[in-house]
Amino acid sequence: MGLFGFINKEPTPENACLGFGKWLVEQLALWEEDEGKKFIVDHFQKSCMTDIDDADEARLETNNWDMVCYNPTSFGEQLDFWFEIELFIENGQLKAVFDINI
Repeated sequence: MGLFGFINKEPTPENACLGFGKWLVEQLALWEEDEGKKFIVDHFQKSCMTDIDDADEARLETNNWDMVCYNPTSFGEQLDFWFEIELFIENGQLKAVFDINI
């Protein structure tokens, strides 16, 4: 489910983010119960994000759109979900939409 799904279900983006936080806490607890070990989401690691190269920058400039992925980890091990981050330019501003894939 993408964050957009949470936004559509909640009256404000702030509530959508709170809903995602609740989902994440519950998901980590389920994995802990199933696997008998602790799960966390590590701090941001640049190495977990797909590289943004010249082709990506050109696509953003030409098409006003591009996408990168971020694969979060727990104690250095990749988790079973990832984020797709859609970047686009709207009214001269760079914007991003986060989608969570599970």
